[in-house]
Amino acid sequence: MSAITGIPCNPKLLIKTRRTELQKSLSAFERRENLRGAFALNKRKIVSGNVLLVDDVRTTGATLSEAARVLCSAGAKKVYAAVVAVTDNQKSTF
Repeated sequence: MSAITGIPCNPKLLIKTRRTELQKSLSAFERRENLRGAFALNKRKIVSGNVLLVDDVRTTGATLSEAARVLCSAGAKKVYAAVVAVTDNQKSTF
């Protein structure tokens, strides 16, 4: 996506700070709780301006929401999300 758009890509901007349960068997509430505090900014990275998060599948949006929260706390002006697929079996939180 970066090569096509010319927008720089930083795949190591966020790091996962702890192991989490598999999301597929959890409810929307449990997914949010499962991911709370699971991401952090890589200490060697700087956030400024707008950020585009890219995810393969959005079910409830819990992963995107938690990642966006961390990025905004680190200085991102706005966080946008692009997803490849969206499931239709649960209400979104994002």
